[in-house]
Amino acid sequence: MSLKWFCGVCLVLLSQFVYAGTDIVRFVDASGLRKNPNNRYFIAVLDLALQKSQREFGDYILQPIDIPITQKRHFVELSLGRIDVFWTMASSIRETFARPVPVPLAFGSYGIRLMAINKQSAARFGQIKDIVGLNEYSALTGVDWPDTEILKQNGIVTDASHPERDFYHLLSTATNYYFPRGITEIYSELERSEFDNLVVDEHLALIYPAVMYFYVANDNFELQTRLEKGLKTAIEDGSLEELFFKFDHHKKAFEQANVKKRNLIFLPNPLLPNKVDIDQIRELQMKVIGQKTKH
Repeated sequence: MSLKWFCGVCLVLLSQFVYAGTDIVRFVDASGLRKNPNNRYFIAVLDLALQKSQREFGDYILQPIDIPITQKRHFVELSLGRIDVFWTMASSIRETFARPVPVPLAFGSYGIRLMAINKQSAARFGQIKDIVGLNEYSALTGVDWPDTEILKQNGIVTDASHPERDFYHLLSTATNYYFPRGITEIYSELERSEFDNLVVDEHLALIYPAVMYFYVANDNFELQTRLEKGLKTAIEDGSLEELFFKFDHHKKAFEQANVKKRNLIFLPNPLLPNKVDIDQIRELQMKVIGQKTKH
């Protein structure tokens, strides 16, 4: 256990004593994540959900913890009670490790995938019409990402043998890979990348129903209930949709992507929890794809 983690836990325990009667909601916000605008969006959604449920459940304090961990490790930290919530793509297997808050947070946008590629691949990549053509390349994916299995079960060649931190470096040195990223992720990541020979393919998009959920510990019924009620209130009064579409990073990404003019390859998602309303997710995704600048 690192000293930083130990000190962080001590501060959390102290804050729980000082703010007795106030919900302390702990989540990972590592220094690397703070540079990621997507992380800022989900923190804003968390704050919105807690705010919308404040009258019924009381005051709250968001407690960020600065330690970089993997998605898999998040579930361990939830079960150990060291964090209270995190956000990730939903899958049926993940519901065995933690309790989901079953309200979509990102309008299905993480199932709208664009491809980061080496510039040398751009001309050939622009001619791809189907999975057969796509499989002339390998998709770089994370070993514990649901997307890896989604793509594999749809017959798409994947390579999950490399560390995530090396993906863009590998892509910059090889032309036989592509890196499928969510529409709200890809442009900002390439802008921050040190590699100037990487681009976003302008012709193709993979689309599969996907939802981002908040997850809490299996025994944390109160926080699950609070977040679910807060999110549903935010949906009913339009504040969640307003936050999503008016978030500056999202607006910029949608304009850059111009998904409506792309060749769209629709895929099923065999990993979705049974209770997910696929038609609802498709409707949300179409709203993203067809969104107007008036948002």
